[in-house]
Amino acid sequence: MAKPSKHNPGKDLLHVISEATSGLVGKDLLEELCRNFTRALKMQFALVAECIEEGGTHVRTLCLVNGDSVMDNIEYDTTGRPCELILQGKDIFIPKEVYKKFPEAKGIEAATGVPIYSSVSGKVIGHIIVSSLQPVTEESNQTTILKIFASQIGAEMERIKAEKELQRQIKANEFYAFTMNHLREAVFWIDQDGYIWQVNDAAAELSGY
Repeated sequence: MAKPSKHNPGKDLLHVISEATSGLVGKDLLEELCRNFTRALKMQFALVAECIEEGGTHVRTLCLVNGDSVMDNIEYDTTGRPCELILQGKDIFIPKEVYKKFPEAKGIEAATGVPIYSSVSGKVIGHIIVSSLQPVTEESNQTTILKIFASQIGAEMERIKAEKELQRQIKANEFYAFTMNHLREAVFWIDQDGYIWQVNDAAAELSGY
């Protein structure tokens, strides 16, 4: 006779959040993830933050929620907060009296969080932290699940970064082309073999080609 399967709250949590965020990207993905973190872990605040500079203690939030409400993003120093340990590559779960261990976490009773790693460099590029003004039980210790979503968020952060860089390059190229084509002087781009591979509008008018 087969034994009945045991209830797995972590698996349920993974399924619920994955379903809620399916198909979302960018800001929408981060906001929905954070909202679901607070609901699932029975905590009040959740945030996703990126490091402002590698190895530094200052971070910038990409998403910050209070329950279901999305708050304005902020920059802050992680020194004296649980985030400081997370940026050192440590997972944390503190069910009560966080404020006694971390002097800058005034009023915070419980916190759990994990680092976000770059899939390219393997370095810490940010973190997730979920916190509460009230103590929580061991049921809120879901760092394993948070790590799964941290991996997804890390990939999304790098996709957003690459997209921004691509847009920057496109704008730079457009500005460059606009500037060159509005010069009165003829400009020829010639390679080392004497082959003309590009000209501006003034050169085209001058040459008749």
